[in-house]
Amino acid sequence: MREEKDVSYPQKPPLPAAEMESFFLRQTIGVVCSHNSDETIHAVPVQLAYRDGAFFFGTQGESRKARNLMRNQDVTLLLDERSKPYRSVTVYGHAEIERHNVEDTRVWVLSTTTPVHVARDFVRRMDKEFDSLVVRVWPKKVVSVDYSKTGFIEQPRERQWVASGRSVGERHGTKERTL
Repeated sequence: MREEKDVSYPQKPPLPAAEMESFFLRQTIGVVCSHNSDETIHAVPVQLAYRDGAFFFGTQGESRKARNLMRNQDVTLLLDERSKPYRSVTVYGHAEIERHNVEDTRVWVLSTTTPVHVARDFVRRMDKEFDSLVVRVWPKKVVSVDYSKTGFIEQPRERQWVASGRSVGERHGTKERTL
């Protein structure tokens, strides 16, 4: 997995590599983006878990995300922390679909937020009605942003620079207007 480092536009610094693993382990919800057959993007939140260099989530074979990933294994995950310090990681990866012996993995994923006995009961009920799957996402590239790091966000808003090279106030024709 490689991390994108060189950007030609203003952006907050990335998460330090030493913090990446603990960030992944804290995440329980992520947004999975897959390709619809008409080439649009399907984005849906899922409960997920991370171990041994891969992300896991459960789904049903009938779901749109599963059908999309069976057709095209390229997948993007958005993982973010929406409370201070704000951080986000976009994971570009390859999805592997597991169809057999998935109960324990599905229970493990759900048990990150639910008692194990409740997770196991839920998974067993789902297995009776649907074709249960586990999707394993292997990261190929990771892009992260750590808003707790110093940088342009701490500057006064009217002095922030946008990609056009003009300050926010200049972009709108006034120094008083901010984003």
